Amino acid sequence: MNQTISNIETAADQRADQRTLWIIGAMLIVSLLIQASTAHTELLRINAAADWREPWIKEATSHIVIFLLAPLIARILDRAPVSIQTWRWSAPIHLGGVIAFSLAHVTAMYAARKILLPVLAGAPYDFNLLTPENFFYEFQKDIFTYALLVFGFVTNRSLEQRRLELEAVRKTARGDKKLTLKSGGSTIMLDAANVIWAKAAGNYVEVGTGSKVFLARMTLSGLERLLAEAGNDHIRVHRSHLVRRDKIVLIKPTGEGDVTIEMNDGAILPGSRRYRNQLPQNV
Repeated sequence: MNQTISNIETAADQRADQRTLWIIGAMLIVSLLIQASTAHTELLRINAAADWREPWIKEATSHIVIFLLAPLIARILDRAPVSIQTWRWSAPIHLGGVIAFSLAHVTAMYAARKILLPVLAGAPYDFNLLTPENFFYEFQKDIFTYALLVFGFVTNRSLEQRRLELEAVRKTARGDKKLTLKSGGSTIMLDAANVIWAKAAGNYVEVGTGSKVFLARMTLSGLERLLAEAGNDHIRVHRSHLVRRDKIVLIKPTGEGDVTIEMNDGAILPGSRRYRNQLPQNV
């Protein structure tokens, strides 16, 4: 069972990584166009006879190497995930990762420029890689690039894992007719049929079952979708309230089309005229 869950999560991370690489590729293309055209313009200001290919070759080699190195970040994250729980032991690994990333980026970029500039632009590449000032200049930029790549992979992996969790919650609602609610640090499994009413409370939802009220971290719309997945007859009666239809005991008009609704557990809830047509007519 645990192995199956691990395989599912690994597959989810791989899907997220593929999506991240597409995003990185698109962003690098935009960055290349902006930086190369800017460098080209600056070069022409200094020397109108300068070869336009030189700044484009320089920027292209840097951007291509970054893209080729991006999967390395994903592999580092496999061994050193970034989270509040893991940062103490993962931080040294990422420190080594950013150093390795920068060394590989600068070395490969230098070699590519050394080969391509004389061939394609007829100009030698005189960057002194061994100068500490030059390397530190590139390393500073690579720290920022590494951090952006880590952020991209972590964000997409989190979104994919969240999608998996939501699908599991919906599957439980459909199959077992149970709601999976997050309350503080706990997970509550609640029979959908036991939900009498629910009320939005900021980023939370109060869920009344008659015997107890639970505070769950989710939206009212999210709870409404889960109840629909479970096939229960819950209806929205107000933008911030929903109820189980067959647990309504009294509907009392308040004027201007609005109502107050009394539930079988004694809860009194507002009903908006916007949702009036969903209320039972025989109560």
